[in-house]
Amino acid sequence: MAQRCEQPLASDVIEWLSERSFRLMEIRDPIAWRTEAGPPHPFVGRGPVPYSRARIVQADMVLLRDQETIRDEDVLQSIAISSALGLFDYARAVTLRADREVLGGWEQGRVLSLLAEASRRCGRMQSMRSAALAVRGLFPLVRSAWRGIP
Repeated sequence: MAQRCEQPLASDVIEWLSERSFRLMEIRDPIAWRTEAGPPHPFVGRGPVPYSRARIVQADMVLLRDQETIRDEDVLQSIAISSALGLFDYARAVTLRADREVLGGWEQGRVLSLLAEASRRCGRMQSMRSAALAVRGLFPLVRSAWRGIP
């Protein structure tokens, strides 16, 4: 694509960061384009190609430092950032590797308890959000399958 000239590929960025002890955790918000104008997946249109999946042209990647390479002074920051991103498994693993001194005086059990509660609340919120979006998107999806999108 002309607008992506001279940019490294995602695989190159991942490899370069992996060599520096970062690990790909998530690919977020992929943007996909069809080669011709038409409704996005999973909708059906009325044109010459009513339905097609598109190719990903852009996405955000979340990479975090390998847990074994986190410096003691960065442990709390790593726990906070990964929790804010919803990566509670990673935050828990980092916590389990840290002692009380590294955790700024917090007991490991207390930090794990706080992570569990934050994870539970976040999971409930995400479940409700997903259910609401599924219900909201159901009518347009059924309509597109029945009549096609103009």
